[in-house]
Amino acid sequence: MGGVRPSVIRNMPRYSPADPARRYRGILGAFAALCLTLGDAYALDPIELSSPYFKPLSLYGHFDILIDEEGGLGVGDLDAPEIAARFFPSTARNANLGFTKAEIWARFSVRYGDTFDEPVVLVIDEPLIDHVDLYTAHASGSVTRAYSGDGYPFGERDYEYRNITFKLEPEPGTTVNYYLRIHSPTSAVGLPLSLYNESDFLSEATKENVLLGGYFGLMIGLSLSAVVLFALGRQITFFYYFLYLGFFALMMCAYSGYGMQFLWSDSPAVQQLSPKLLMVLTIITGVLFGRRFIDIRAHLASANKLFGAVLGVLGFGFVSYLAMSVHLGILAMMASGVAVCLIIMAGAFRAMVAGDSVALYFLVGFAAFTAGVLVMTLDMTGMIAPSPLTTYSLYLGSLVQFLSLSLALGERLWILQREKDIEIETVSVNLATLNDHLDEIVETRTQDLEERNRELSDLAIRDSLTGLYNHSTSIELLEQFLNQSQRYKFPIATVMVDIDHFKPINDTYGHQIGDKVLERVSRALTDSVRGADVVGRYGGEEFIIVMPHADAPAAREYGDRLLQKIREIAIPGKSGAHITASVGVSVFYPHGHRTSAPEVIRRADEALYRSKRDGRDRLTVESLTLVGSANDDQPVDKPSTRA
Repeated sequence: MGGVRPSVIRNMPRYSPADPARRYRGILGAFAALCLTLGDAYALDPIELSSPYFKPLSLYGHFDILIDEEGGLGVGDLDAPEIAARFFPSTARNANLGFTKAEIWARFSVRYGDTFDEPVVLVIDEPLIDHVDLYTAHASGSVTRAYSGDGYPFGERDYEYRNITFKLEPEPGTTVNYYLRIHSPTSAVGLPLSLYNESDFLSEATKENVLLGGYFGLMIGLSLSAVVLFALGRQITFFYYFLYLGFFALMMCAYSGYGMQFLWSDSPAVQQLSPKLLMVLTIITGVLFGRRFIDIRAHLASANKLFGAVLGVLGFGFVSYLAMSVHLGILAMMASGVAVCLIIMAGAFRAMVAGDSVALYFLVGFAAFTAGVLVMTLDMTGMIAPSPLTTYSLYLGSLVQFLSLSLALGERLWILQREKDIEIETVSVNLATLNDHLDEIVETRTQDLEERNRELSDLAIRDSLTGLYNHSTSIELLEQFLNQSQRYKFPIATVMVDIDHFKPINDTYGHQIGDKVLERVSRALTDSVRGADVVGRYGGEEFIIVMPHADAPAAREYGDRLLQKIREIAIPGKSGAHITASVGVSVFYPHGHRTSAPEVIRRADEALYRSKRDGRDRLTVESLTLVGSANDDQPVDKPSTRA
């Protein structure tokens, strides 16, 4: 395992938030005085290491602590009587200092046996501490410095290990004094210091890697199973579960130091941000998963408001962590996580009381996880003494949680499968019943389909308001009649009808009255034509009538009757108010002449507008010589207008 070896202190950079003027204060003269006085200033009895094969040793009670609130003390300042007096003995409780902006100093002394020639490993079981400087005051009088922490690239460590470690080179038959300076503005500070001989340390590290590797392997396995279940069942719950598991596993990687070791070893900035960011993502996906899995809204009416408030606090905490107060932000995020767990537990309890058996697993799992979070929070804030149980509380709580959730998901799958089987059985029974009446059903459905097709066909050719043929159908039928007239030599009269002053009717009485007027005019048109004639709504208040086998006199006679019929139409609800119309007619004689529907309609329109210009409420027959053949042996009328 490679790393940076301790070097002469004057050649090493030092991390400090203090003013640069104070950073190097006394650096030229203090170390000389330190070499002469450090041994005399040291207060604790040294730790006796007579053999390199000693058992792992916790240093609680074997080191002193000094809290430098302002920062800026150097190792050369520690021998001053007023500074030395501020050190106090460590215990398991007071060595857990929680969140603090202060620089923390710790000092201890080791007396090595005469034959001690194996490396000693100093372990600080806190992977998230930002900056740790180790100063070694050798018996020869020199002072060297080594550094570690997640504020530096992982490759610069003495050992490839998730926690902070230093390799101590023993000096047989001498006493060596050690000074630690800790500064960690982005995380809680704890000082669980231990000494290992190198072989025991490597063995313990391997065991720990196997243990925690199994934990993370289980988390990865559960995540992959959730992905598979989502792919098979397309249940969004499994996708949320996968996200929740994935972000939680990454968060635990970051908090345990494995993220720094394996995922982002060259990026201290990522290591310092990732635990908090992943905590936020874990809480958000936990809310999504919890709400979906047990439908909390159905059992806890205020769930949405509570989740909204908690997520608001969570967002505030993350922003505060980034831009304002690191400590306030972390506490707000932790409080949000605990609050989310409590809300989900309340919803799960309500669901369990309502008879949801799956909710019991959910309740047990989140209760265990909440307990783990609380213990971890108390441990990180220094409110309880650290121990293996507190150190691994979050691992144990999350393990119980995800095992319980796995059981819950398994039972939920079983319930879904049972419901699916029941549904399949019900469908099978229904299919059997349907088969017994298949002929009757097919006949009924066929009739319905034919009727529907007729309705659709009628809708395609009819105007929805009046029921007359629509614009395109009217033109198509006129074109067909023109083709037939060419073959069978019969005249065709085309009549265009336009209601006079229709816009003022709409503007004065409203569009509903206007629609009723259109309907009454449509009935008058259909009631006044022959069975073979075509009546259509050309557009707006304009109508078209195609009359095969009708010459000019017949068309004029029909137009006169039509005008009178329209004059009798009263405006609905308006006593004494009647309508009139203008009519234009063109007659086509096919002898030796071809024409088209647009041409015939154009001639009828010209006649219609002549009626409009001549005062409305009248009939105009267009000059037939413009439509028919000049050599026709039919009578030819001049353009005429008649009221």
